[in-house]
Amino acid sequence: MKPAIASINEVLDRFLAHAGGIGEREAVVELYRSYLDGYGHELLTANERDLWQRQYDADEEEGSFCNLFGPDRILEGLDGFLGWFVIRKVLGPPETVAAAGPVCADLTTWLVDEGYVDLRAADGFAELTTAAARDLPLAEELSGLLYTSGREVDDEAVIETADWENEVGEIWRIEPGRLWFQSELGEIGPVIVPHRASEIAGLGWGVSALAFGRTEAGWRILEMGNVYPS
Repeated sequence: MKPAIASINEVLDRFLAHAGGIGEREAVVELYRSYLDGYGHELLTANERDLWQRQYDADEEEGSFCNLFGPDRILEGLDGFLGWFVIRKVLGPPETVAAAGPVCADLTTWLVDEGYVDLRAADGFAELTTAAARDLPLAEELSGLLYTSGREVDDEAVIETADWENEVGEIWRIEPGRLWFQSELGEIGPVIVPHRASEIAGLGWGVSALAFGRTEAGWRILEMGNVYPS
């Protein structure tokens, strides 16, 4: 396998130079490089992966995903990047998470304008990046609200607990100050949450590693992991 004429790294560098690669824009693009180099091989067919693995084993830098493949592979990774990596792996400031959707939307448009990607190939990603721009900042805020509210629960006030540590609980009903969750383990609700949390939560959104505690006032979240917009 020969390196692409214009590698992903080269194209992303051109995007940053064109768009002004400073601040959060640069941070998002660098995160996307990291994601593609770490997980891009999962997008490959078996034969492509074998060829990539040989190149990578021979020289990790030259054989990295972003050096070996071209811009036709850039959009393929957006779903995993925005739907999983940014939420699960990024430990940076909320501003970077909030910028991920808009920056990826700009990147998609630029790739089409510059002729790197066909308009028809990019059409399917417009809804994805628009939803990410809308939902990722809210999911980040909701995560903080639920975590903080859990810290405020007095352990001595807990009558019983429910552990969904290995499940993703889906929000299936929302009322002011209350959420209902469901998973393969059943349903729990109403769960008392801050009013702002119920305002920004979305039906079908998932919350991982939940631990609930029932008090005399009702169910509360004691522990939680990440919030995943649907």
